Amino acid sequence: MTSTLLLFPLTIFCGWLSDKVGRRPILLAGLILGAVAIMPVFKGLQHYGNPAQERFNSEVAVTLYGAECSYSPFHKAANDCERNQEFLTKNGVSYAVQPQRPGQAMAVSVGDNAEVLGFSTG
Repeated sequence: MTSTLLLFPLTIFCGWLSDKVGRRPILLAGLILGAVAIMPVFKGLQHYGNPAQERFNSEVAVTLYGAECSYSPFHKAANDCERNQEFLTKNGVSYAVQPQRPGQAMAVSVGDNAEVLGFSTG
């Protein structure tokens, strides 16, 4: 709500400014500002919105060991590695992908102690 209230006068000001200097500089400035600010804003939302998840992502290493890990939000997950990637992504968990270990099934390593073979949400 605060953002909307701040956006209203800013929109009027930018409209007036674009009449003075042209639309292209105003649009480019907005795009550049958005590109520069997106990560700090995201980090701030995570810090203030879910500090426990932020702490988990910084303190606990989550690693996927799989051969066919090519998750895309636009395609249905086809194997256990992609299902794990989808699950972790939807829950905001940062993870690293490593090649599958020889002679082992696809695995998810959480921290130093826990390891899950295959796919499990439980």
